[in-house]
Amino acid sequence: DRSILDYTQQELKALCAVAYQDFMKYSISLKNNIAVGDVNHIGHNEQAVHNAIHIMDLDGLVAELPDGINTTLGKIRKDGVDLSGGQWQRIALARFIVNPAPLRILDEPTAAIDPVSESRMYEKFEQLCNNQTTIFISHRLGSTMLADHIFVIDQGQLIEAGSHDELMSYNGVYSKLYDSQRCWYQ
Repeated sequence: DRSILDYTQQELKALCAVAYQDFMKYSISLKNNIAVGDVNHIGHNEQAVHNAIHIMDLDGLVAELPDGINTTLGKIRKDGVDLSGGQWQRIALARFIVNPAPLRILDEPTAAIDPVSESRMYEKFEQLCNNQTTIFISHRLGSTMLADHIFVIDQGQLIEAGSHDELMSYNGVYSKLYDSQRCWYQ
């Protein structure tokens, strides 16, 4: 019952949890890298951080790090540990998970992760984002079957819309793209 024009930019940002393709790598502890996803509760969101670590399959990484969850990440500090692109991306996604915002936006968040792992991750997101508005932006279509409604955009124009089954039955752009990627997800 409130116009979007009545919200401040700060209020609008607080309503959105966003996982970007180009995520930040913070040279702070693994724990704080994730905790900043809910910056207003840092120091009080430890259980949420541990849950996100488990959901993102980072338990093995934590066990391998010299100081576990308190290990400083990145190359800036002498004692920092750098990670692979996929590990950094999982940490960024864990940061997204701890964010309590009601609108969830995933903008190519799994670009550094192989397609099979990406599909598993989206299944987890489906459980986590249940009953929340979630927008997936992706060129890799393994996640699309989880969507209630899919919009196909080409050169800035909406060219197809519908459910996965509907779009497959149209034999249009979506169907061709999905079929060309099908082997990645089987």
